[in-house]
Amino acid sequence: MVARRRGIKNVAVTAGYIGAAAREELYTFMDAANVDLKAFTEAFYDRLCTGRLGAVLETLEYLKQRTKVWFEITTLLIPGYNDSPQEVTRLSEWVMTRLGPDVPLHFTAFHPDYKLLDPPRSPAFTPTTARDIARKVGLHFVYSP
Repeated sequence: MVARRRGIKNVAVTAGYIGAAAREELYTFMDAANVDLKAFTEAFYDRLCTGRLGAVLETLEYLKQRTKVWFEITTLLIPGYNDSPQEVTRLSEWVMTRLGPDVPLHFTAFHPDYKLLDPPRSPAFTPTTARDIARKVGLHFVYSP
């Protein structure tokens, strides 16, 4: 509230894991959000995030249907984990059908870091290929480096 009165915008950068009551309270004070949609399989979330894909999708649908918060989605494409054309297609189709063609979707390239050192860097074509897939399913604002 204080920030808004002073003309300061509030932005949440989030993994999207949040309970319903906390989500409602948090987004009352947010102007924008960037949500990491880390993959489009429950197996990925269970194995690497100890979370649930469904919880993230619920947050995205909540933002679209129940708020005026500007939001964007970012997916880090990790070779061999979540970068297959099939998974990118399913993710893009879900965004298109559940959120609409105008939600910005960012695909970013992976580089080994912190706890995930085994996969190689994403090939340069991976984010571009993902962008092309998302545009083919009808998304308008798809970005890649």
